[in-house]
Amino acid sequence: MTTLQASERGSFIVFQLGTALTVVAYGIVHDQWLMSVSPDHFNVYHDTLVETNVPRLNTAMLALIATLGPGLLLGCLLWVAARWGQESSRLSFRCVWKKLIVLLVLMEGSAALIGFLSARLFEARGEGGLLLPATMFPELRGDLVVAQTIQIFTYAAAAIGSLLLLWRVRCTRCEVGNKVTSP
Repeated sequence: MTTLQASERGSFIVFQLGTALTVVAYGIVHDQWLMSVSPDHFNVYHDTLVETNVPRLNTAMLALIATLGPGLLLGCLLWVAARWGQESSRLSFRCVWKKLIVLLVLMEGSAALIGFLSARLFEARGEGGLLLPATMFPELRGDLVVAQTIQIFTYAAAAIGSLLLLWRVRCTRCEVGNKVTSP
């Protein structure tokens, strides 16, 4: 059984914590934005974690719980994709982090576009304009339809985007490895 070399333990921790902190920060900012779209999305239709008169604190706690685990897992997988194996083609966290930021910006931009589209379609066509089945909404009200559509889209985009990010990191690593071994 192999163990991590001392030099790689530090990079493993950096990948884990750096990715988790980035994903958690994204989740908190995303959910605060979503709360401004529909306060009831979090205040009525989610559990209260902290008894407080500051609903945004509860929203931030929900985001922390929802993103910490996936952020740590993604950090581990990114470390494997970027660092495991041939030493000459290893990628730094900074290189991978830039790709993660691009993914998060694309996800949030797409979520905003989906939110805008769902609002227009629901205004124009009512239930016939829903982008998702009506059973996925706690209530058919404009702000909740937009918030729930954005949230479900973001979860799907995070899963698919994470797989694409891992693939892109491996491709980048192969390109680096080819440059190193080419005459």
